Order: sequence, then C-alpha cells, then structure tokens
Amino acid sequence: ERDVNGQLFEADVRKMPFKENFFDIALAADLIEHLDNNDMVVDFLNEIDRVLKPGGILYLHTAPNRLRLELFVKYYQRYLNFFIFKILNLLGKKEYQPSLDLRSPTDKIVHVNEQTYFSLKKNLLRSPFKDYQIEIVGDPLMFNFRFCLWKLPYYFLGYFFPFNKIFPLSIILGNHFYVKAKKQL
Repeated sequence: ERDVNGQLFEADVRKMPFKENFFDIALAADLIEHLDNNDMVVDFLNEIDRVLKPGGILYLHTAPNRLRLELFVKYYQRYLNFFIFKILNLLGKKEYQPSLDLRSPTDKIVHVNEQTYFSLKKNLLRSPFKDYQIEIVGDPLMFNFRFCLWKLPYYFLGYFFPFNKIFPLSIILGNHFYVKAKKQL
C-alpha cells in the first residue's frame, strides 16, 4: 500500500490546464464516444499530444463498435432472434418480444460518437500521433453487462468459434478498441 498524492481537475479535454510536455502517460478510457463529433476527437488528440512529453504514451479505450451494432448485431437479432423467440413462444404461454437494440436508453443518449475501426483510424491519422496500434477485442459476455437467454447462441459462437478475434472479421465482430499511441520525439 502506498500513499498517493494527487489532484483532481475538471477541464475541457480540448483545452487542458497543463503546460506542454507535462505527462509521461495519458489514459483516456471511455471518453471519445461522448464527444459530439470526430473533429472534437481530433482536437482532443491534439491536446493530448500537447501535454505529453516527447516519447509519451497515450492509452485509449472506446466502445461500443458502431459497425458491430449496425451490421452484425442488427442482422443477428433480426434473423436468429426471430427463431429463438418463436421457439420460446411455442414452449410457454408468455409472449416474448426481442429487443430491437442492445443499447440501453442511457447509452443512446450519451454515446453520441460511437467509433468504427475506420473512423478511429481516420481520427488518429488526422492527429499528431503517427506511431500507434489499434487492438480490437470482442467480449460476448460483457455486452451491456446483462445476461439474456437470446444471447446464448452469440455466447456460444464467441467462445467456441472466436471469429471476433480474427482480423478483418474483428472489425465487425469486436466490441472494444484499445489504442496505444506514442508521441513523436
């Protein structure tokens, strides 16, 4: 156990109250999906570059993958759920209805700029960060942190046939983007 001294700052991520070359490392976890547009994301990346020391590292995470939601999940739900709920309705007296969207009402309000692999890469290319890696990770059991019966086939596919880990399928099937970017010397 260590004593840690620190200060908490509230600031606009596009204009932080720190001098240039101040930090060795910057961590941006679950931030850019809340910025209004990709120009704001690039402004944020420029500001991170300003406050990082030469050779400093940015670690960034964002989720969910908009492409996964718009392609895979949408069509998975539309066709596979139809059969799952048809069976459930035949077995029980209760009428089951599939959800049309996996996102919670709050997610729909606060995630104003969900990224895709391509939009994230484009934002990085527009920023000063030229040395970066993007890792795409899928996590079927963690999607929305709720277990649902109709997600069982997806869990099965995700764990026994992990296509979400194979590039380029991960571009559509992965849910989390992890970026490690290094400020130029």
